[in-house]
Amino acid sequence: MGDGFWLWTLPLDGMTSVGAVYDPQALAEELTTPDELIDWAVREFPLFARDLRQRQVVDHGVLRNASHDCGQTLSGAGWALTGEAGRFPDPLYSLGSDLIAIYNTLIVDAVLTTEPVVLARKVELFERLMRAVHEAYMPSFVIGYRTLGDQECFSLRYTWELAAYFAFYVFPFINNLFTEVHFLPGCLARFSWLGSMNHSLQTYLQDYARWKKQRPRRPAGPILYDFAAAGALGFAERTLYRVGVTPAEAARVLAEQVLNLEELARAIVAHAGSEVVGDRTMRHNAAFVSGIDLSDLRFDPREIGRRAEGAASGGKHAWSFDVDAFAALAGEVRSATLPGAAASERPPPPHPPAPRGSRR
Repeated sequence: MGDGFWLWTLPLDGMTSVGAVYDPQALAEELTTPDELIDWAVREFPLFARDLRQRQVVDHGVLRNASHDCGQTLSGAGWALTGEAGRFPDPLYSLGSDLIAIYNTLIVDAVLTTEPVVLARKVELFERLMRAVHEAYMPSFVIGYRTLGDQECFSLRYTWELAAYFAFYVFPFINNLFTEVHFLPGCLARFSWLGSMNHSLQTYLQDYARWKKQRPRRPAGPILYDFAAAGALGFAERTLYRVGVTPAEAARVLAEQVLNLEELARAIVAHAGSEVVGDRTMRHNAAFVSGIDLSDLRFDPREIGRRAEGAASGGKHAWSFDVDAFAALAGEVRSATLPGAAASERPPPPHPPAPRGSRR
């Protein structure tokens, strides 16, 4: 992965598939021919120079603007769209397969519904759900491609995305709740919240990644990060074992998961802010953390610095999980130089060594 792109290599039967998916605003060149892709891949990943140019190209193709939406994907008149014929988010994570599973479940349920009044109600709810599950994840691809080249920012967003995926996509699906008409109105409200929160957090991390590029540095060694170290992800993962719950029980579970995701988002923002000011005690500072407004997230280094100065004597914030797990991703403490402001004289805190171990 890199800034605005990712590349795959897939071993097949007697041949290898190589391809790139990228935001054209992030790359200065078009990768439309095999030679262009090979030249770019060799420059970006020199390991390919040993073999890639000697390979015979047996087939190639280019797909521009792979992500797309639809005005309608399900109709009471007896037709439906699924897969790439319908809404398709992005190849990253192969999330399309998950959405296809959800879409097909809704479509089959509609096919099996024979009562016209019931079918009309289901089609209206199912269409809204199809759009909601698609739109809630789209900020990960429309905005998130600019964090692919930064291990810290990508790991933070992937922790968030996995937690949201387990709780909001997998948990209702394995409990057959997406076809429960009494469950869907509340579920739709949750997805609306998730889409807005995902957009805000992805934008924040994108801007944080851009800020970091102005202060380039390399970690002392490989950074090996255990995603399970973030307890909020483990809390979301436990929903995978809640099978057979009623719609009322599921609504309570999702309410708990909203609180979990809010805390995770706040922890991610607190971590980034503490790195900006070069003071990792800030992620535990109650005044600093309480000053994070999740309804109005903006990455402003000067505003972060002012909040940190005003929170110098704040008490300790009580997290439900170990937010210091994120420290491994940041490597060495950065300088606290803020745009348009003098560098802070605050000495850096002790830092534990990092563990070793188109647009689409």
